[in-house]
Amino acid sequence: MQVFGQVLWGVLRQALIRRPTCWATVAFLILATGCVGGEPTATSPTPATNVQAPTAPQSDFFRQAVDTAVSAANLVQTAQSKTDWDLVVTQWQEAIALMKAVPKTHERWQLAQTKIGEYQRNLVYAQKRLAIAQKSPG
Repeated sequence: MQVFGQVLWGVLRQALIRRPTCWATVAFLILATGCVGGEPTATSPTPATNVQAPTAPQSDFFRQAVDTAVSAANLVQTAQSKTDWDLVVTQWQEAIALMKAVPKTHERWQLAQTKIGEYQRNLVYAQKRLAIAQKSPG
């Protein structure tokens, strides 16, 4: 994992040199891929509504959750309309559901628990932005 983290950091560093305004995305990607550890902070979890439990093979839940979270984080960078924020909210809900489906026997189960908290905080933010977008004309 350390080699992957070093390679990822090198790629992200090069991207930042070319486009220095994407620090939030870089920070999220580093955390989402588990290159930097950390303990979850207390949050008030928001349940993922209308999101079905995933049916993929168990070994894929963690990877799918990270992929979905990265997609949501990328959408946040450009989201403006109600439709955009609806999609961001849905993707965070899916990422949470996928992380919750990671079995306790999985080598990254503990990290998955941390990610659930992070993703729930991101979901709350997206839900607030969705509420603002719903109130805006247009």
